[in-house]
Amino acid sequence: MGPPPVVTGISPKEATAGMKLTIRGEDLGVSPQDLIGIVIADCDCLMSADWKSPNKITALCPGSTWEGVSDIIVATRSGGIGSCNVQLKIYKEAVGWLKEVAVWTQEKYPLRRKNRVLSPSGGLEHDDALGLSVEGNELKYPVEELRQMFPDHTGDVGSEHFDPVYYLLENHYQTGFEDLQAGLGYLRRKVNGENESQISFIKGNVSSIMDQLDSLMSIKRQFEGDNKKHGAQPTASLEAAIAKAKKEADEMFKEVLGRKDGADATRNALNVLNRFKFLFNLPANIETNLAKGDFDRIIDEYERAKSLYGESESEIFQIYLQEVGQGVEKLKTRLLLKLQETGLTLDQQKKIIANLVQLNFEGDPAWECLQVHYREVLGRLDACRDEYIELNHTEVIAQPQFGVGASTPTSNQVLFPEDDQPNDGVPSPVMFIEQATGLVAQDFPALWKLGQAYFKGDLVVEPDGGKQTVFKEMILGGIRYYSNMIRSAVIPQTLKDFERNEYGLWRDDNIKVVGPWLPSCLRHVRKSYLSFIELDLPLQALNIVKRLTTDLRIQCLQTVFQTVVDQVHLLPDKEEFREDITDEYGAVTELPNLFEIIVIQSVQLIKESLLQEGKHEEDILSYNNAHDDLELMIQNVLSSFAITLENVVNEDYDSLRFAPTDSVKLLLCLNNCMFTQSQVLPKIQKAYQDVGHLSLERPIAEASKNYTVLHGKLFEAYLEQKCEQTVTNIEPSMYVGKFDWARCPRPVDARDYIKEIIHNVILVHSEVERISSISNPRHNYIAGILERVVETVAEEVNRLFCCIKRMNSNGCIQAWVDIQCLQESLKRYLNKAAGDFLADSAKPLKELERPGDRQVIDQCIEVFKDRMRLSLAALS
Repeated sequence: MGPPPVVTGISPKEATAGMKLTIRGEDLGVSPQDLIGIVIADCDCLMSADWKSPNKITALCPGSTWEGVSDIIVATRSGGIGSCNVQLKIYKEAVGWLKEVAVWTQEKYPLRRKNRVLSPSGGLEHDDALGLSVEGNELKYPVEELRQMFPDHTGDVGSEHFDPVYYLLENHYQTGFEDLQAGLGYLRRKVNGENESQISFIKGNVSSIMDQLDSLMSIKRQFEGDNKKHGAQPTASLEAAIAKAKKEADEMFKEVLGRKDGADATRNALNVLNRFKFLFNLPANIETNLAKGDFDRIIDEYERAKSLYGESESEIFQIYLQEVGQGVEKLKTRLLLKLQETGLTLDQQKKIIANLVQLNFEGDPAWECLQVHYREVLGRLDACRDEYIELNHTEVIAQPQFGVGASTPTSNQVLFPEDDQPNDGVPSPVMFIEQATGLVAQDFPALWKLGQAYFKGDLVVEPDGGKQTVFKEMILGGIRYYSNMIRSAVIPQTLKDFERNEYGLWRDDNIKVVGPWLPSCLRHVRKSYLSFIELDLPLQALNIVKRLTTDLRIQCLQTVFQTVVDQVHLLPDKEEFREDITDEYGAVTELPNLFEIIVIQSVQLIKESLLQEGKHEEDILSYNNAHDDLELMIQNVLSSFAITLENVVNEDYDSLRFAPTDSVKLLLCLNNCMFTQSQVLPKIQKAYQDVGHLSLERPIAEASKNYTVLHGKLFEAYLEQKCEQTVTNIEPSMYVGKFDWARCPRPVDARDYIKEIIHNVILVHSEVERISSISNPRHNYIAGILERVVETVAEEVNRLFCCIKRMNSNGCIQAWVDIQCLQESLKRYLNKAAGDFLADSAKPLKELERPGDRQVIDQCIEVFKDRMRLSLAALS
């Protein structure tokens, strides 16, 4: 059971019998069959009622003797008897002899007054029966009280229920007694005047009246005579004669009239065909124009046919209109299919939607178009993803080598691939992102603009405001779907496991393969983000892509730094030891320059990933510890070359045509280390100055410490190698040929082991002098290295002499000569420790010295100097 009907409005508020009323309210029935009664002035008006909607009904005012205010009660099957919040005022209309009225008027009391005219307020203006003016009578007697006092009477002088008191109270409530007496006199004079005028009329027309009476008597006598002569029905014989004459005429002219009827029928048919040829040719024209694609002409002709013949009851017209309707249905189907095509402009879509609306398409073509385009966008993304996932699982792509991957690195090589890289070497996830962003940038603006046009009412159809929330969810869902597809392809670690299954499973090694391509992916995603910003999408939708760009930027930044470190660690494989001689740093190789190229090439990519592109991206440096993490990554990059130099020392370069010795590698790495610390790091620091306004003091300082530590390690390694090589041969050389100090012959020169020591020291001197710097004392290792080597040699000589158990006089002189020659040759590089070692070795010899030994010693030293003059010159 539904709510009861409620009448809340009536138009007009005042009416007479037969006037059409418009009734408005709530719950006035759900259908015409639901309406069971409308009561107005105690009369059921259901027969004249016309149900329009649950809020509107029309009916005719009843033709009763009711006059006054009445409620309007509506009754329905679903709600029962209702109520009324307004009232209708009903007047009884005064009519004349010739006035058409909607109800039967009693003619027993003819109206002798002039017809009254409805006032603008709906009331009736009367000529006053007393001849008095009522213009100043503003105060009226209450109508309700009059009806209570005279329930069955009225103040209308033409009514059967006329009451004089009612009339006087209604019309002359403020009129004075004297005026009423004057009105009574007027009324008497008027009645007397009418009686006198009737008598005068009869007197003046006696002759005419008598002639009329004679004529009537003559007509009566003639009628009675005809009845006696022809009977009571004189027309029967006449009717039979006429029928007989007609039958004989039809038989005489049947053939002629038949031909005439046939000609008339043919003529009429031709006239009909010619007159209505537009309608008869319309089905064929629709087929022709449909084949041509001239949809506008079909619609114009269809509208014209409907306006001309739509309401016709002719059977032939209805048949042709049905054929036309079938053609129009084909057109609707054709337009609907065309609306679902991709690549249409917004104006083309608007035109097709307008055509469908003109054809009374059932449904909402604009909304269907939106849904079709939305499904098309997602479908194209799915197809693109599936195509490249299939390729991803079958392709074989090696880890790309950029920058240092060539055999001869140059300054114009790139660390990361460019956007215009040939597709042959591009991983399938990267190609997917490039194509997906292109699809979104192409299709999404059209979808958004079509939706905006729909809700603004630019597509002819009436927009459904309730679908705006659905459209917003479609936009958010589409952008979220696109964003998660990108994440699944290149940064799957940002998705949960079930999301990765939903948005596509790529190969597990994708992260390594697409790492160098992340900057290119970021550029493509940024282009799509800018296209979304230009569309003025909701902030919630833009935030989805903003978060994607932020995660890509962070991942790209980490990948760039890690790739730089990895490429730097690969530099030992490219070392060819091509020496570049510099005055300040000595001989250096190409590795420091390659390290500088790799790092500086990454600066632009780091800026691109780190800095915001416009105001619509997040500032990732505003995150907690972002500056510290970035400085740490820069420090790792700057320090990575120190590890590379250390690996160069340990690398085996036997495959090179001119492979350097281990000691030369150590010296070159020492020079490279100093060159990098002094020259390369300041250049890199200058290149990084504009990256996020960072202070690189701490990364530079920490990297410099690492290079200083490396320098010390390489220096000690070189010393250890050279000292070991020099010292190892001293003892075997001293006792070569089973030499015995106790049976030593008379000396004439220093022994060969002393000369071998000097030659070894000269070799070290030559090697260091060739590779180290000459002009810069800070980078000249000759003194430092030779002093340590000489100190080691002196220590070994001291050990060997201390181990001698017996020695004859000649052996004592020989030992003294050897020590003196060694001390004289290496005096430039003798430090205090080396001098102490040699002095300690000579101390026991001084105790065994005899007269005449000094001369022998001096002679031997002179011989040694003469024979070794070139070698001694090399050490001077």
